[in-house]
Amino acid sequence: MNAIENLTPPNPHLADAVSARQEIDLRIGASFTRFQSLNFKQLLGVEPGKPVSYGPCQFPTLGFIVERYQRVRNFKPQNYWYLELKYDTSKFNANFTWKRNRIFDKIICFVIYQRCLEHSQAEVVKSQKEKKLKFRPQPLNTIQMQKLVSKKLKLSSAKAMELAEKLYNKGFISYPRTETTRFNKTFNLKSFVKKQEGSPNWGDFAMKITDGHMWSGPRNGKSDDKAHPPIHPVKGGTKNDMSFDEWRVYELITRHFLAAMSKDAVGLKTTVE
Repeated sequence: MNAIENLTPPNPHLADAVSARQEIDLRIGASFTRFQSLNFKQLLGVEPGKPVSYGPCQFPTLGFIVERYQRVRNFKPQNYWYLELKYDTSKFNANFTWKRNRIFDKIICFVIYQRCLEHSQAEVVKSQKEKKLKFRPQPLNTIQMQKLVSKKLKLSSAKAMELAEKLYNKGFISYPRTETTRFNKTFNLKSFVKKQEGSPNWGDFAMKITDGHMWSGPRNGKSDDKAHPPIHPVKGGTKNDMSFDEWRVYELITRHFLAAMSKDAVGLKTTVE
């Protein structure tokens, strides 16, 4: 607002620097990508008309893919055994895990198993209760949004970005390409939460946040690209305002935003040894 109210002519040196950088990136990137794409298309014997893209932006991604491929290819599976104890009653069920986790020697595991069978009772040596917190999530950046959509909605990263950009163009969410995981202190976050109060799905929860009952504020991350805020809903929406998959992505982004603004979840954990 301060910048808009106090307009000044742009710095010509900075403007020229940006233009020069764009020109250099475009020329080098386009030339190099074109050279590599044509070269590898011929080496790989790709059929005419089928695209092959091989440029500087793909180098890191290619490295990740090759590293993962080699790790999977060189992996040698080994059989292992473990003990599992279940205690079932009409009131509750308890599953006990082995502190040793697993063992690669079947005979040793079987010997321990036989010793367990020889004793008809187990002794509780320790019981401990403790409060557990499940921390509210950090604000969403592009990578985390893609991971969430892929995990929860079973959509590809490319499809996630396509849907997010459609939602952005329709004015439902903020710009979806961002590395930022922290909100600026001047951001009026409660105003964005308030816009969700009319939702039949999470409106009541949004009200609890705005009235202070559930408000805690964001657990900011460390990343900040200084260009765009974390991904968040800009206005309220319904299923009738968008396609089915757009709604699913919008719902995920909105629920994540509301969770990021609310208090940490508190639970009680009981450990019996």
